[in-house]
Amino acid sequence: MAKNSTVKRIVNKLKSRLWFSIYYTIYQKSKLNKNMVFLESRNGSDMAGNILYIARELSTNPDYKHFKLYVPAKPYMAENVKNLLQKYGIKKVKFIREESLKYYKFLSKSKYLVNDTSFPRRFIKKDGQIILNTWHGTPLKNMGRDVKNEVYNMGNVMRNLIFSDYLVFPNEYMKEKMVSAYMLKNLCKATILNEGYPRNSVFFNTERRAELRKQFEVDNKEIIVYMPTWRGQVNKYDQEGVIDDTTHFLEEMDSRLKDNQLMYVKYHPLMKLEFEDNAYKHIKAFPAGYEYYEILNMADTLITDYSSVFYDFANSRKKIILYTYDKEEYFQNRGIYVSLDEFPFPQAATVD
Repeated sequence: MAKNSTVKRIVNKLKSRLWFSIYYTIYQKSKLNKNMVFLESRNGSDMAGNILYIARELSTNPDYKHFKLYVPAKPYMAENVKNLLQKYGIKKVKFIREESLKYYKFLSKSKYLVNDTSFPRRFIKKDGQIILNTWHGTPLKNMGRDVKNEVYNMGNVMRNLIFSDYLVFPNEYMKEKMVSAYMLKNLCKATILNEGYPRNSVFFNTERRAELRKQFEVDNKEIIVYMPTWRGQVNKYDQEGVIDDTTHFLEEMDSRLKDNQLMYVKYHPLMKLEFEDNAYKHIKAFPAGYEYYEILNMADTLITDYSSVFYDFANSRKKIILYTYDKEEYFQNRGIYVSLDEFPFPQAATVD
């Protein structure tokens, strides 16, 4: 057993060194193209939020017609990403498999790079490249060095933030927390843009809200959205336990909801949980092919837990409930910047 483990480690090291060698060769030979824009959402596991709205602006605004967009996606997400971009009229897009040879080729050639998380560890920024990082949410939970038992995992995120040219933070609070958590002061020369998040513009689009409610034939229903956060650590995730908890919750909720109520469920992308639409009477998964916040904009009530999505949904001025059934357990391993008790949202520990 120990022998197999040793062989596996050696093989992985050799693969890693080979990849680094290949990438450095690509990096040195590729010349920057001023018309190439590389847009990556959650390491290729999604195409949503700020990245989608920025891509749509670049694709539909005639001022940017000279740009060619490059979007990486993991193999299992490729078809979903293509359908999503097609639905929103985002054209002039070349798809790339995440972390393939072409991925590194275009990463090295693109003058403009846009990310909501971080690029891989082997990525090197070239002279002349301009990087915009939008991150993916206002931090409620501790980040970076503030997560004492996972400080060792912050290096690549910190590096990505430091070499960015622009950081989009929707408020001063987020700026303060991110700069402190990732030790950016005096290290990062990026211009910080407190300009709001592109994705949050949807909450002020009442026409689109009415259009989708009519399209999904839910005009006469109270719409509830359930969006729980990620549970676990970066390299440790109890998927079986989470499935048991969420299944029990959905079964109980389904039995209590009335016929004029409908609950849409969207799990965190890292959870990779799904359920069949016909599994419940009053509960459905988010409709495929739509940007998440468009569905969220249909809601009358948001149920979440420790997810920063409530910062965004608060723009709608609609009801927010925090389902904190595992609060003590959750915060044993993860600190929080602001006590949940300071927010004007009711907390519930049970379905009742």
